[in-house]
Amino acid sequence: MTTPESLLARFSDLAAFRKLFGFLLGGRAKRAHAIFAAAEKKAARRTYGLDRREHEGTVYVIKAIGVQGDLSRSTLDALTRAAEMVPLGTVRYEGSNAAFLPVPFGSYENAIDITSLSRPEEGIFVFAVTLFGKKRDVSWALWANLDGVDYVLPLEDRKI
Repeated sequence: MTTPESLLARFSDLAAFRKLFGFLLGGRAKRAHAIFAAAEKKAARRTYGLDRREHEGTVYVIKAIGVQGDLSRSTLDALTRAAEMVPLGTVRYEGSNAAFLPVPFGSYENAIDITSLSRPEEGIFVFAVTLFGKKRDVSWALWANLDGVDYVLPLEDRKI
């Protein structure tokens, strides 16, 4: 059974990042592992599904994590309402261009409409993910904070 502790232990090893990113992205896996290993704060959390869209056979999801604990029903309701207001084109664009570890969270200027729903001061991070082809859901995500900079990495279910 997957637990936050088991994921933190697994991703303390570079091999877990290599499996996640694949052979062709070995450099990215090394950079992600280096940041995660050096982070002063880190967590593995279950994601909350805020919205799910489909367009021409591709699924796009908007997810949230709470790194300080479970999110309240009222917080989830507010985030869900906000996520549902994001236009499909924005969800598609940001799902393909989201800034994930090793890139700082929310650092792509042209892809911040969804990440701006986040509440970092409360430990809440909102992001879009594109589920291409055989890619299943993203039920877990890693979070790290290194030198005051936040990083998020959604974990594809079939790769954990």
